[in-house]
This record gives sequence, C-alpha cells and structure tokens, in this order.
Amino acid sequence: MPARLNAAVRKIMEAGGLPIAWLDEMPYSIMSIRELETAAGVINAVGVHPFISGKVLDPEFRGLGFGAYCDERYPDEVANLHPLFRDEFDAMVAGLA
Repeated sequence: MPARLNAAVRKIMEAGGLPIAWLDEMPYSIMSIRELETAAGVINAVGVHPFISGKVLDPEFRGLGFGAYCDERYPDEVANLHPLFRDEFDAMVAGLA
C-alpha cells in the first residue's frame, strides 16, 4: 500500500508541475491519531530533529509505521508516556456502563 500511495502522490505532483525532489526534501507521513499521540509524546522527550531524521533517513525505519518505529527506536520513552486526555475520556465513557 505505501508503494501505491507514493506512486499516486508522485503522479499528482508531476501533473501539478511540482518538483519531485520535494518528496526527499520534505517527506510526508501518514499516521493514525494513536500514532500521532505517541509520536508527539516521544518528540516531546527526544526532540523533533532526532525523531524525524531517525524515521525518514534510516532505511530500516523509513518503511515502518510510526507506532512500530516508536516502539522499536524509543521503547523507554513510549513506556513512560502518560495517556493524553485521560480525565476527559473517563468522563465521556462513565455513563455508558
């Protein structure tokens, strides 16, 4: 699926006259909201540049989803993340039981 998405993005960029080099200079990422929450917590702990450069520049990690990348590269940081919006979630589901 990632290869098909990349091919579609390249085709649209070419049709729009956009430089394909942008994909290397400014790589895009697709992630779930769960992965975004985890990535945000890890970025807060280690910094933006180490996190992103490790993901997009290392061939071993470039093909992984962000959840797997975080678990593999930053297991201690992931283990120490506090759930986001826990109080709000508990309040929201309290009346469902």
